[in-house]
Amino acid sequence: MEEEIISTIFKLDNMLRRMGNRIAGVLGATQQQWAVLDILNNAGVNGIPLSELGKDLDVTKGNITGLIDRMERDGLAKRKDDPRDRRVIRAVVTAKGKKVLRDIQPVKDQWGGRLFDGFSAKDKKDLSVLLNRLMAQVTELES
Repeated sequence: MEEEIISTIFKLDNMLRRMGNRIAGVLGATQQQWAVLDILNNAGVNGIPLSELGKDLDVTKGNITGLIDRMERDGLAKRKDDPRDRRVIRAVVTAKGKKVLRDIQPVKDQWGGRLFDGFSAKDKKDLSVLLNRLMAQVTELES
């Protein structure tokens, strides 16, 4: 049974990433860039250290560097020196990145509504609780 659940989660992950790329692609972004924009937008005007961003996305330092390079090239994000620590580079969302997030929101809302059509509020709450428990379990196994 566990093997079937894991296989289903992997398939679902791939399907959700494809859908995310289609949604973000309408605005010239990728699903991963969309995730970064969400994180940066929530981080506020000071942004977030690249190392912390990598941890949040569970990607390597090299992947974050390339991702932020592309996002800077596209005007979605920019790097900013940390005034308290010269060794730290932070990433912040740009006005264009914020516009992309605003433009994605209605599409995201519509897609999310359709995705969970037929799920009761209790179903969604139960699913959220179970997924969070599973993430905590994976985190514990990783350490």
